[in-house]
Amino acid sequence: MGSGMGLKCSSDVSDAAFLHAIELSGLGLLSSRAAERFGIISYSRYRDNLLFVLKPDFEKIRSLKANIQSNIVPYAGTLEEASHIGITFLDLNIVKDHRWKSSGFVSFNPY
Repeated sequence: MGSGMGLKCSSDVSDAAFLHAIELSGLGLLSSRAAERFGIISYSRYRDNLLFVLKPDFEKIRSLKANIQSNIVPYAGTLEEASHIGITFLDLNIVKDHRWKSSGFVSFNPY
């Protein structure tokens, strides 16, 4: 069973399935309980790209990674980047630089 690749609605069906199975039910990534348990400061998703901003608690980070890997069936994923300074997400460089030190805002520019 699938969402019918090539159908106009297939991406919407896949998004809704992921929202229900992973974000709301399964792992409950959108819940305040998950935020506290895994140290999630911010969570965003664009289609199948997940972006987490996490507290610098490596036990919680490892726990989140392990929970995602073992509970996202039938989905599969790969950790592409992890850094305390900056990452590239959807062709956008997001960096904690001098601007972060003075204002608390990250800098970003096209990759």
